[in-house]
Amino acid sequence: HRTRKPVSIDGELDPVEWEHASIVTGFLDSRAMSAAEPQTTVRMTYDDENLYLGFHSAMSAEAINMPEMRLQHGMLKRTRTEHDVDVEADDAFRLELVPPEGTLYRLTANGLNTQYEYSISPEGHIALKWDPRWRTASQVSMAGWSMEMALPFADLGLKGPPGAGQSWQLQLTRYWRQLKEQV
Repeated sequence: HRTRKPVSIDGELDPVEWEHASIVTGFLDSRAMSAAEPQTTVRMTYDDENLYLGFHSAMSAEAINMPEMRLQHGMLKRTRTEHDVDVEADDAFRLELVPPEGTLYRLTANGLNTQYEYSISPEGHIALKWDPRWRTASQVSMAGWSMEMALPFADLGLKGPPGAGQSWQLQLTRYWRQLKEQV
């Protein structure tokens, strides 16, 4: 659903900014092949310029009760700080997107907003130097971990948002290494 105003990318998931967003939930723990605990909720919306995603993963009771997890800075594994390094070794959110023209775009960011991205053409050519102007912001609290993302359509080679009836493929992943989960 189209947003009525641009989302400010600050990691807060303001209900007013996200009120018209589509909501995705029901994530699976890929290792146990059962419902992920804690669950992640993703909100998606767009305007004429950007695709917006808002991720929120609640803090599990296990993590809240772990003495070493009580300090907020210890709730997420966040070590990677250089652009285009393996942020999936940290706690991270990943978006894989395939618009109708067939290129796969993979974008991953950790809790420090360190970003890693690349694309794969329909013919299988990998473009490691693809550097979109996407923005992310994260916040961590005892309620969980949130991240907002804005991805310009122009960086996907598009003039604007998808047209009516267009189908895009999408895969969303959350890596929470401290909890040893991948959903």
